[in-house]
Amino acid sequence: MKKKKAIVPMLTVMCMSLTACVKSPQEDIVQNKDFDVMIEEAENTEEDAIYYDDVVEEVNENAQIYQTELTDATLGVEVYVDAEVIIPEVDKLSVYRVSQKDISQEFIDKVRETISPGVSYYDGSIMSITTKDVIAMDIQFNKELIEECNDESLIEEYQRNIEELEQQYEVAPERIEILDYPSDNLIHSVEEKYNSNPNDAYYSWQHSLTPSAKVFYGMSDGADGHCRTLYAQNNCDYGNCLRYESTRNGYAFTSVVVVEDGITDELKGDNELPVLQDWLVADCTTASLYDNEPLSISESDARGVADKLMTDLGLSEYEYYDGGLYFEHPDVRFKDGETFYFDGTLRYREIYEFVYMRNMDGVLVDNTAGAKLTDGWAEDTYVKKLWSGEAVVVCVNDDGIVGFKYLSPISIDETIVEKASIKSFDEVKEIFEQMVVIENVPEDGGVSIEVDSVELVYARISEKDSFDTGILVPVWNFKGTSTSEYGMVTERTVLSINAIDGSVIDWELGY
Repeated sequence: MKKKKAIVPMLTVMCMSLTACVKSPQEDIVQNKDFDVMIEEAENTEEDAIYYDDVVEEVNENAQIYQTELTDATLGVEVYVDAEVIIPEVDKLSVYRVSQKDISQEFIDKVRETISPGVSYYDGSIMSITTKDVIAMDIQFNKELIEECNDESLIEEYQRNIEELEQQYEVAPERIEILDYPSDNLIHSVEEKYNSNPNDAYYSWQHSLTPSAKVFYGMSDGADGHCRTLYAQNNCDYGNCLRYESTRNGYAFTSVVVVEDGITDELKGDNELPVLQDWLVADCTTASLYDNEPLSISESDARGVADKLMTDLGLSEYEYYDGGLYFEHPDVRFKDGETFYFDGTLRYREIYEFVYMRNMDGVLVDNTAGAKLTDGWAEDTYVKKLWSGEAVVVCVNDDGIVGFKYLSPISIDETIVEKASIKSFDEVKEIFEQMVVIENVPEDGGVSIEVDSVELVYARISEKDSFDTGILVPVWNFKGTSTSEYGMVTERTVLSINAIDGSVIDWELGY
């Protein structure tokens, strides 16, 4: 599924038996994350410096499979490696400085006109508007709570709720008519939208999270049977993105501002319906497959539709990465003439979902292993920020393009090192064998890990003291599956090692 790569097997002596103990890690593997030092290593031009072509030669001289077994009974971890070594077909590897790329108005217009030509959009924030009838019911509910309550503090709280609801009632509409809320199709400052109407529920919510963000939220009138939503944001705290969704069964509701990773739905296997997550079962009473959104198109034809969209949008810097047949359960809102609502029913549709990743001169940029997250207190201020991995996701069924996600795009700002010096693969394997057990200790029970591929890619690591900028470096991703002692199987990146300085990447920290 991945293009422009040579798959080169590697032979390694079985250096540890299943019952062997894992060596203690070297301190510098864990702690050596100084960017200045790393760049100095990449710029190494000494006679003993190792470059990409040296690693290619090293791999080709041992053209079989990288195999080893490691275990630590005390930590409850078993690791089995039987992996192909996958390397790109390039002359050199470089180091680049990158930053978050804004979603431009030009790109929003291009997506809107390419995916939904001739469709008029209206203000999507109206899905958060509550009508007078709904507010009146909330007021009555709080009054009933007061009548049944003997706790003075709770009674005061319910009374405050009533006072707030009464204020909302005064400005709430009787009905919501989509055509009464035309969109100018422009991305706007959340601060400005909130200041112009502090009673707007949607922009009040956005403002409470990130007032400095800019957003565009549009929806179609659904007159042609397709309920479309188009959302874009430039948000330095939660990520930049553009999301388009179309269904025949309600409007996709943008209920979060955090940019998610690429694939969030469930790959269809042999089951008629996916296994429900616990939280879905708790919130929904029934589950059924939509029968009015058929999927008879072949995967190859659907892939052709997705590829054409990438070309039409000018996204030539991305290449196809992975895809397949998925179950999708869109979070939709229905309109009954008075208001928008979620009916409490979980429904699915079948789609083809195709993921595209950035290609830098023949090398894939892969951050699917994780995203930089800051979530905690900084002195007296609570800080939560997320910078997810870059990806483009296209969803297709018989209606054509029914989903498009442009997630966390990056800007290539500077080439820091044109031809980087990197670690030999023998050094990388040694680091892997020291660290894989320690980095994968389960919270409880045991885990069995199988590594089936080792891929040399570019990945974005973040600068320690700057959330908005990062560096693209060559990284070895060890991929496979982990199986808990309870039988739960997870496909994932088991360990990521910086190919320049050999440090193990903590994807939550981002470096």
